[in-house]
Amino acid sequence: MTIARPGDSEELSGQESFDDFYRRSYAAVLAHARWLCVHREEAEDAVQLAYVQLCNRWGRISGYESPEAWLRRAVGQHIMKAERTRQRRRKWELAWFQGRRMDTQPVTAAPVEDTVFVRQLLRIIPRLPRRQRQVLVLHCLEGLPQEEVAAELGISRSSVANSLAQARARLKKMLGLGNDADIDTGDALVPAPTRDVPAPAGLPGSDALTGLLQEAHRGLTAECEPSPEELERGLATVRMRAAAVGEE
Repeated sequence: MTIARPGDSEELSGQESFDDFYRRSYAAVLAHARWLCVHREEAEDAVQLAYVQLCNRWGRISGYESPEAWLRRAVGQHIMKAERTRQRRRKWELAWFQGRRMDTQPVTAAPVEDTVFVRQLLRIIPRLPRRQRQVLVLHCLEGLPQEEVAAELGISRSSVANSLAQARARLKKMLGLGNDADIDTGDALVPAPTRDVPAPAGLPGSDALTGLLQEAHRGLTAECEPSPEELERGLATVRMRAAAVGEE
């Protein structure tokens, strides 16, 4: 007897299969998670758990206008759970080791992180307030329009604008890029030009901060691209975990 796998019906109907979606989207989704999460291991775990959920729901979610948006939300939820677990563990440790200073674990390095700027961003962005980092990553790094950011996060456009302005101000101060608070763009979600640093070449219409963020994001996404063997091993693990969950 042949056992149907999640996503088989979509493969037969001509829709993109789960396997193809996984192979196509993995690097971008992992890069998205890396910007949101302090620890690389937590980002990788969150991505795998989200793909497991998606695998068992692919028959329904594959018909959505943007399965990627559903996947990003699932990744964000798993990251938030991991953060809460880490915070509870840290409180317990602080209570247990009273009076001792506990240093945080360093971020695991990757080849692309050899550049000082990317290494700075990977330490700063995940430590922004959750809403600020979500908006910054979706809009400035991944290029989603303001309305789509608001819809994906379930908040108003004005909330997106406020969070983005706060995140940009923090980043510019920490990176020494000056302040764009006095420059009126007419749209709080449109990156404001800065007089301090010229935009990188090849990024017309971008201010310096957004240009640097996009350049760093492209580098991180490329670094997150697994080898064909790693990709297939990851897919097999997701399939196995999805099957186990489905049998419970």
